[in-house]
Amino acid sequence: MKLRTALLLTAGLATMAFAQGDPSSKLIGKPAPKVKYTTFDGKSTTLAAHKGKVILLDFWATWCGPCKASMPMVQRLAKQFAGKQVVVLGVSTGEEIKDAIAYVKKNKYTYKFGGNGDDLATAFGVSGIPQLYIIDKTGVVRMAKTGFNPSAEKAEEKELATAILKYLGK
Repeated sequence: MKLRTALLLTAGLATMAFAQGDPSSKLIGKPAPKVKYTTFDGKSTTLAAHKGKVILLDFWATWCGPCKASMPMVQRLAKQFAGKQVVVLGVSTGEEIKDAIAYVKKNKYTYKFGGNGDDLATAFGVSGIPQLYIIDKTGVVRMAKTGFNPSAEKAEEKELATAILKYLGK
């Protein structure tokens, strides 16, 4: 509950921040934490299970307005990179997994999801949500971004897509 309170306080204040200006940037250039999370089908796994693929990791919650506003963009990126060596993964944090599952089903999001992500969020140093990371094929964190700015959505989507292509080697 402490994590949810901290995230809730910062979620409304978060604005777009990339790499150097973002507190989450301390992981850039380092291996992604190897902490377990639970998939929506109840399996325990780690990000290492996706080694060899570029990962777009999105920490979010159903009670977070900016998170919900950013999810259509994340869905578009998932569709854009479907069938490629890319995993788009939304990890719900600060809430019950059943609430996250219901929200995803209601809104028909099709990318991969996990819940019970508080330990993973803590390992990543998540200080506000939405918080996105790009992890390269070797498991190294390459980009971090906290917050969502709807007025800059297209530019943000383009920047994320460009970064994904870069780490795909294209």
